[in-house]
Amino acid sequence: MTIRACLWALSFVIFGSLQGCGNGNEIESAVPSSAEGWLEKSAQDQGIGAFEEAILALDQALILKPGWDEAHFRKAKVYQEWSKNREAMRSFKQALEISPGHVEALSGLAVVLSALKLNEEAIEAYKRIARIQPENASIHFKIALENWYIQNLPETVEHYKKAIEIDPEYLQAHLNLASVYEKMENWQEAIREVEIATQLAQQKGDMREVAIAKKKLPFLIAREHLTKEELALKSHPSFNK
Repeated sequence: MTIRACLWALSFVIFGSLQGCGNGNEIESAVPSSAEGWLEKSAQDQGIGAFEEAILALDQALILKPGWDEAHFRKAKVYQEWSKNREAMRSFKQALEISPGHVEALSGLAVVLSALKLNEEAIEAYKRIARIQPENASIHFKIALENWYIQNLPETVEHYKKAIEIDPEYLQAHLNLASVYEKMENWQEAIREVEIATQLAQQKGDMREVAIAKKKLPFLIAREHLTKEELALKSHPSFNK
């Protein structure tokens, strides 16, 4: 226990003792007596934005109950809310060393890894979830996004397709896949995905996405019929008279 943590815990004892002075009654100490009690206190501290106190409470819980995956997980969540992503990463990893299949810890780890621009590690964390939950379309969507960030386009396509295979009506996956195909200059597949997205958006009554898709479609059709030379000229017009 650090000196700061000792002083912090001692303050609870003193406070509890002072409350009991002068009334002749025994008053239960304000210091939690169990790891679960410290966990509850940490949640209360986190709820009011007292992040440092929440972490100290969780440290006390781990002293009473070493190797408790839930306490490490909760520390990670406090650090994450506190915008301390590196500390959150370490705590998520500690929770996962104890419980490798802790899906919430894997998901939290992936989020902070992505925030730290450690996209390849984020992909691995999401893939671990995909092995546990193979029919989770949103996880494949997230894997695709992380691959897009590092411009690994074949993997991006693969995982958007997996998301769509699981959930054929996954509108955003169709739209994103169209953008990937556009980047790859695969105009026919891009057009196909936009057409599917348009139909889905109309069925869902999502007029915003309908408008986006309808605006994109003529642009893709026009580019499909351009030669590479014409496309290069439009992308980098000549300034020669």
